[in-house]
Amino acid sequence: MKTTDVAVASPSRDWRTWARNEARGWRTWEVAWLAACCAVILGLALYWNEGPLGMISAVCGVAYVVLIGKGKTSAYLFGVVNVLAYSWISFEARYFGEVTLNLAYYLPTQLLGFYLGNRNANPETGEMPKRRASRGTVAFGALAIAFGTAVYGEFLRRIGGDAPFVDALTTVASVVAMLATLKTLVEQWAIWFLVNSVTIFLWARAFWNGEENAGATLVMWTLYWANAVVMWVKWEIELRRAEKTGVSS
Repeated sequence: MKTTDVAVASPSRDWRTWARNEARGWRTWEVAWLAACCAVILGLALYWNEGPLGMISAVCGVAYVVLIGKGKTSAYLFGVVNVLAYSWISFEARYFGEVTLNLAYYLPTQLLGFYLGNRNANPETGEMPKRRASRGTVAFGALAIAFGTAVYGEFLRRIGGDAPFVDALTTVASVVAMLATLKTLVEQWAIWFLVNSVTIFLWARAFWNGEENAGATLVMWTLYWANAVVMWVKWEIELRRAEKTGVSS
């Protein structure tokens, strides 16, 4: 009986291809931005003698947002670690909305994002595509944030959460922002800008009150805020260039 050889892709080869895609396409300033963000958060965490959990959460969180801005799917691997560490820190600070958001929503969406990102990545650049939302989608997202904040904020107030409506705003807006992230919409950065601004207020209060791990977490969210500004500008430039040339970004 004659047999026919069938070529089967090696799992190790697939991972090597994925790793090469993650490493290519970086500009010098993007590498410098990633290194600077991670170095700042780690250095301050060590200076403040933060706990290991705070350091891990902060460094992985910063790496996640910068890699998302670059369109690399490795971001979601850092995201999983950040979610687990940050959830515990938030639980200790009694920010129950943050805990619920991270474990019930962020954790599964990080895994989904890794899958979708690898499936939809541009084969030429190795990066996830960048898109723009319709006006109707933007309006629906704004209404969802406003309504969800009112309802969830009242729930958090009744169970004794700290700063319930502020906590609710960051939670609901983050849900919408993460959906925009999974869809790789440029509007995600506007929502993250809002989320990060409000969350900085939350963790500044915790830091002032002497909460453990609050210092590194506060700096982490401040870097998130700066990254949202940088990546918002970056994505807008790339999208406008693509819209002029007719080539997808």
